[in-house]
Amino acid sequence: MNYFQFLFRSSNQHGVHSPFVFNYLTKGLYRPYRNTYSRKKHFIEQTIQYFQPDNIVDFRTEKITDLPETIDLVIIRSNQLETSDFPNFIDSFHNDTTGIIDCRNLAEKRLAEKLLQHPKITVVLHFYWYIVFFVRKEQQKELFFLRL
Repeated sequence: MNYFQFLFRSSNQHGVHSPFVFNYLTKGLYRPYRNTYSRKKHFIEQTIQYFQPDNIVDFRTEKITDLPETIDLVIIRSNQLETSDFPNFIDSFHNDTTGIIDCRNLAEKRLAEKLLQHPKITVVLHFYWYIVFFVRKEQQKELFFLRL
């Protein structure tokens, strides 16, 4: 999907009917900033600050080795992760696990598509440059296209 198609399909907090997603957008991401570039730059930091996870695994800098029993937040970049590694870390997901996929190229978008088809992942927020997913047993599978 190119950027213009994304803009046409996406919405902001007013197009979201999920209270969980609405609160994340309005209280976590849509706080006032001087320009839109800072929103993109601080996206991951804002997400960490909003959810305050205990166990963070950052696959942009770490290899898949000694994973914690449970993962509260995972940050993924495809050059550090292969499709065969999915079972290794998806087993560590629990209810309320949050994931951020940094989608900068086509390979990363393909990786995201495969990961998001997993039955544990129920809520997906597509922000064009980033995809955020959640494991939430109390919510049905939903996909939102949202603008920062």
